[in-house]
Amino acid sequence: MEELPLRLAPGLARDLADLADARDRLPEEVAVDAVRRYLHDEGEHVRSLATRLAADHAGLLRRLGE
Repeated sequence: MEELPLRLAPGLARDLADLADARDRLPEEVAVDAVRRYLHDEGEHVRSLATRLAADHAGLLRRLGE
C-alpha cells in the first residue's frame, strides 16, 4: 500500500481518533474507508453527469463525429 501523509486540523484529527476508538479500529483504517466511499460516490456522480450530458447533446456529438 502506498503511504499518503495527511495533515488534518486538530479538531478533525480528534474526531477521527474518537470515531476510530469507538469502532475499535485504527484512525488510518477509518480514513481509508472514508476515502474509498468518497471516491465511489464521486465516481458515480461524475458518471451520472457524463451520461446525462451525452444524452442531452447526443445530436451535437453525432454531428461532431461525422
